Amino acid sequence: MKIYFNNRCSKCHKAKDYLERNNINFNIIEYLESGLSKKEITDVLKKGNYNILDILRKNEEEYKLDIKDKDLSEDQIINILSKYPKLLQRPLIVDKKRALIARDEEALELIKNW
Repeated sequence: MKIYFNNRCSKCHKAKDYLERNNINFNIIEYLESGLSKKEITDVLKKGNYNILDILRKNEEEYKLDIKDKDLSEDQIINILSKYPKLLQRPLIVDKKRALIARDEEALELIKNW
């Protein structure tokens, strides 16, 4: 299991603490430093059964300038997300079969059954 982690995000810290408290093994992916590959993004979409817009932070300036109100394909948006990884909704937890945006305790509770 891995968590796409932003050290400046309180929800990421809460998710990390939850995983540690529940003795769930995980790796931290500091995606702002390592970046996001197009394959990673498409894997998250498939595993989480997400639409590309589901995993984007819509208050970011890059979203407003490059995506909002534009007629873009999923591939075009994936390219933008790969270029600007801060657009990724977080915390995002991924295992071999599933992906989950874990922004609250209720979402984190789902991980116990993985």
